[in-house]
Amino acid sequence: MDEGGVDRYLRILMEKMATAREALRRRGDLSLSGYLSEITSDIPHPLQDPADLCEAVRALGAPIWGDAVAEIAARSLREHPVALTANHIGVEHFAQSLQSALLLILGKTPDGRRMPVAPVFSFGNIPMNNLTYPRGILLYQAAVDRPEDLPLKLPLFPGRFNRSMACRVPPYDAAMAARLEERAARLEREGVLGPGMARCVSDLVRRDYRSRPALAAPDFATQAAIVNRRIWARLFAERPPSELAYLQMETLAARLLETDLLNPSSLASSLLFDPALREKAMVHLDGVQGCWDLGRLSAPADVDGRRPENAVVPGRAGTFFFWAVDRYGRRIPLRPASGRPLGFGDSGGPDRPDVLSPDVSQPKASPSQMMLPMESWSMDDQPTDASASAGDPRLIGRDDRGESFSLPLTPASVRTALADGRIIPSLFTCFLTVALARGVVCLGGYYQSVYLSAMKAGVMKALKSTKGYGDAADALAPARADGYLSGILTVMTRRPGIGLLPAGPVEIIAAGGLSEADLERMAALSLLDAHRAGLLDTIVDILPEAERPENWVTNLCAELERMLADKVVIKNPPD
Repeated sequence: MDEGGVDRYLRILMEKMATAREALRRRGDLSLSGYLSEITSDIPHPLQDPADLCEAVRALGAPIWGDAVAEIAARSLREHPVALTANHIGVEHFAQSLQSALLLILGKTPDGRRMPVAPVFSFGNIPMNNLTYPRGILLYQAAVDRPEDLPLKLPLFPGRFNRSMACRVPPYDAAMAARLEERAARLEREGVLGPGMARCVSDLVRRDYRSRPALAAPDFATQAAIVNRRIWARLFAERPPSELAYLQMETLAARLLETDLLNPSSLASSLLFDPALREKAMVHLDGVQGCWDLGRLSAPADVDGRRPENAVVPGRAGTFFFWAVDRYGRRIPLRPASGRPLGFGDSGGPDRPDVLSPDVSQPKASPSQMMLPMESWSMDDQPTDASASAGDPRLIGRDDRGESFSLPLTPASVRTALADGRIIPSLFTCFLTVALARGVVCLGGYYQSVYLSAMKAGVMKALKSTKGYGDAADALAPARADGYLSGILTVMTRRPGIGLLPAGPVEIIAAGGLSEADLERMAALSLLDAHRAGLLDTIVDILPEAERPENWVTNLCAELERMLADKVVIKNPPD
């Protein structure tokens, strides 16, 4: 095949992503329904009782989905603890994210029924300008100069929110939604959008984005959950075969921590507040993707609080259990210190575990090497705990404007800071509470199984090497860390003269929605072909633009047409 060939890009995916490589080598010939059945069967007994997780899902979900769906979601997770964790907070217009949720309902429960609900635990501590584009709408069926310019971005939020965490963005208002509709109308007049696409965008904005529940929501994260559920109901030509239960992962983890932090026998409480175990965890999780890199976090700040020239790129040092949140909704990395904390200056960036890697040119700092005078830190307006003393360990951090954060590392202080929104659980802490402690099989992206397995291994090493935790390590051993459901598509759209492109919600809804026959066709597609169909979105994520050949999208679309036209579901909006 030529350099734009499907199999060439598939080889690149398998070379770069061990999770995808292993899945395709072992199960590539399986149908998607068969694959889902295999990876969600034989779920082991968890370390902690998951009853509180089911109750948290019910309590958090009821205001968004209604009591009936919240009860279905809670019951489903009790009976079959599986959830999609590959997605980011936002209205799901990125084709792979949307279709991963659709694929989840193609799996079967242990008694052979279709899953009654698709639990999606989405991460919100990522910036608004990430690949999935929570800032607005993505359109794959658009007349642009070059296919490489697709998907077309239709912004809802202004650019000043680019670096803000999606979970801390204020709600959009009716005027912003109206401008989104006006942009779509203008693109129709200019011939960029066809009438069917433009009508669908207008209808989504009026009926869903501007619905009373969405406009009354307190923040964008809640709005996204509401709008996603409304759009979900319109993805199907008939009644939806299953419900969508869309929750923010950090919010769920924070709810679970409310009890975990006060329960000395919980996994999270033990790791945070037992000094001997915490010391072991600091070492065994140091440099693990999605956790922290103590060498980078210990880089000192200049006297004015700004990062020195050789400071690490923001976000690549990770954070210790929690991120602090500044007044702009941006993340501040934290590290532990005892009484005499270290000064440092790093700021939050994408919590993409694939970019967290040790700086081999900089020696790692041990806990005993990371102490500087407490006087270098401002304590103004920080949560306090009457039981905390000056000698207690603390979580400390400083943003890129020189503003400092310090929090006593005590159960009461951490609970208060979580409740006040001053801190949010990190990627590691989310998976610690949901996957490792309570045994939920988390189906994630092609990075997740690598870093989640490393997280599990690090926690087990810490437990095994600390007196009194051997039984906990043995109980944690069966926890699943290999869940993978990403990088795949089953529904595409055809662009005349170009070929097959991914289909997002606008393309699917504008074309009349998915029928039961479509769902059966999706379930029958092989895991290998589903990865081939997903390459247009995947390559943008894993291959730098400079390494992509000219006209690579044009060539790939044409070849996907020849290879998959009789296998995938194709949805074409009316002209």
